[in-house]
Amino acid sequence: MADADQRPTNPPPADAGGQPIPEKLSAQEPGLESVASEQSSPLAELEAPLSEELLHPLELADHSLAQSSNLPALDPNPLEISVSSVELGDNLLDVDDNLPTQDFNSLELDDNFPVQETNPTEAFTNPPELDNPSVEQLPPPPALNPESPAPELTSPEGTLTTTPQLPTPQVPVQRAWRHAPRPHKWTQLKRSPTWPLWLLGLGTLGLAYVLVLTSFYWVGQVGSQVLFFALRYFTWVQPPVWITVGVLWLCLTVAPWVLRLSLRRLGAGRTLTLAELGENFPETARLLEKFSTDRRWPPVKLWCLESPVAVVWSWGWLPRAHWLVITTGAQSVLADRELAALVAQELSRRLLVRLPLGRTAVFVGLGLLTGLTLLLQIPYLIYLHLAHLGERWSRVSWLTGTLSWLFYGLWWLWRWAGLGFARVFTLYADRRALQLTPDPNALARGILKLNVATAAVLEEKGGLPHLYDLWELLLPVHPRWGVFLGTLPPEVPWEQVLRPRWPWLNLSLAQADVTTRLGYLMRVAHTWSIPPEVTIPEREPLPWRQHALYLAPWLGLGAGWLLGWVVGLLMGWILSQPDRWVAVALAWLGWGCGALVRVNFLYPDLPRTRPEAEPAVVEAITAGAHSPACGQPQYWQGQLLGRLSWDNVLGQDLWLATRQGTIPLHYQPSPSYLRHLWLGSRHPLRLIGKPVAVQGWLRWGATPWLDVEQIETRQGKKTKGGHPIWATLAAFAAIAIGVYILGFVGVSWQIFTPTESIPDLGS
Repeated sequence: MADADQRPTNPPPADAGGQPIPEKLSAQEPGLESVASEQSSPLAELEAPLSEELLHPLELADHSLAQSSNLPALDPNPLEISVSSVELGDNLLDVDDNLPTQDFNSLELDDNFPVQETNPTEAFTNPPELDNPSVEQLPPPPALNPESPAPELTSPEGTLTTTPQLPTPQVPVQRAWRHAPRPHKWTQLKRSPTWPLWLLGLGTLGLAYVLVLTSFYWVGQVGSQVLFFALRYFTWVQPPVWITVGVLWLCLTVAPWVLRLSLRRLGAGRTLTLAELGENFPETARLLEKFSTDRRWPPVKLWCLESPVAVVWSWGWLPRAHWLVITTGAQSVLADRELAALVAQELSRRLLVRLPLGRTAVFVGLGLLTGLTLLLQIPYLIYLHLAHLGERWSRVSWLTGTLSWLFYGLWWLWRWAGLGFARVFTLYADRRALQLTPDPNALARGILKLNVATAAVLEEKGGLPHLYDLWELLLPVHPRWGVFLGTLPPEVPWEQVLRPRWPWLNLSLAQADVTTRLGYLMRVAHTWSIPPEVTIPEREPLPWRQHALYLAPWLGLGAGWLLGWVVGLLMGWILSQPDRWVAVALAWLGWGCGALVRVNFLYPDLPRTRPEAEPAVVEAITAGAHSPACGQPQYWQGQLLGRLSWDNVLGQDLWLATRQGTIPLHYQPSPSYLRHLWLGSRHPLRLIGKPVAVQGWLRWGATPWLDVEQIETRQGKKTKGGHPIWATLAAFAAIAIGVYILGFVGVSWQIFTPTESIPDLGS
């Protein structure tokens, strides 16, 4: 069978010079007239010959938000330029040959000057400069001359305004793979002890119980207060212990069959037999058949999901209640060796943390992740339904939107219960998979190809599908790693970006760090004397001050709790009883002081510079080892991507696409922009698909991201972020809570209260 990497792709249409052919405008843009009326005469005369070269930004017309007529209306703006065509240029995201090649084209702007504010009455007036026949003889403007920088203008408010613009795409170059061989002779690897997984699984179950119980308790408290203020009916709320136990037990037992029904929501699919799989992937089919035959278990149930998302995952806790999903996207990008290695990684999950029961077994580890996945899908699906109701019912969109945020927060809180176990479980599964298929290079190449294929999904859909969130604990790769690795230029070697990071930087992801996984596989390849698929460098040391700075709030919390415990004992000697509230108060004070100390390091001053039209993304993230506490000020231009629907109102799926990579954006609206949170005219969703200039702070944790301070379009429309403000407010709020507890709760306040003398009533 021919290798999947050698399948040809159709190049984009090109002219005689080999360059992609752009689409021409069908009509002149009306907004250009208003721009010319405000500029000086020489600049206005340049608008006419350049308007024919204007390209349009990408429109996601097939999205539900674009089709909905019940969304909040935009502020009337005569300067908004209507977009009528979609331009597909060269592929900016270099991925494997078999991935979809649909791409986002970069826009060639008419000039490099921003659109200033104009009077609405002058928006459609035709200035006399546009009718001047001498325009054709004018030299090109300095903005289009590659040897001269673009002029800058200052808005009436005194802030620097620029024109965001994407670079011209180049002909895509496919990444070359080494295709390192498998070993002919190898030695059996020593099995890692599984008792840490048993202990971690018990801790995971206990943490899930605490989080669910706490959530139910506070929901009941809020409901009790609402009943009291509305109906003057008070009910005493007790912690719902048995309800929590019942919910967890139900999720753990019925999860395999309920998730089977949930899988149908992701798209069309069909049952896949071993014979059908063996036609294109014979090695994978032989592995599945041998795995079940050797253990006398029922054949593995295969499901082929019609989806461009390239993933392979499994779930279940019994041999008869176990499913393995292989998407069509994975089949299109993976070769037989790579798919067999990934399937072996999924099958090894059944062998870890299991209870043998005769000819069958209970998959305790995989069953725990399966039950937690079902538990997490409950609030997430409610959040999606409420968000879609907000699109259809505009009159109650504020209510459905607010409720959807609450359920999204519930999902975000509960997912922390299973993140640690899922990460460690993935590392154990990688090691156990090499005992089924001793091919570390194929497994490493398969992991990288699944990551690279994630970028193609973002490019094709304009945003990431909800599959990555619904099945997060069971997926082999994380989309943030995938989008970053998949959008790197092919000429950038893996060794330049696959630099090992510290484990505590990966706490928010359900998958182990890619560099950690590949590093172990390449060490095994070296042990078996075969050339490695990739070369992973050594981890760079990070100064302890950066570690301490990033963990300052939590170090302050621990120090405050310890100090409060000691002070509470001393209070017991003075007041004849210990005061436990002192430890709570000082813990809040310690967290707030630690968060306040690192604010200036997290968000240094942003310089007043022009945005980079060619952002050096690779150079910025590989400059050296940095903690996320040390933000790097950046001002980059690119195209804003993301889901164009109400389920992205909180900015969970925002990306900045540049030529050298796609970076996720972390957006928190400024307090002055909270009125636009319900999809107002300044909401980032209104800017998706447009070229923008993003100013913020670049950080690198498990993956790089950009904390947004400002997003600006070519027309001058801005939206402000508020990361420094919210961080400062959170620190002062924690300090205020600590002071309140210290002064008005417990018995500590009695020290500062003068004792009242008992009056002498006489004899």
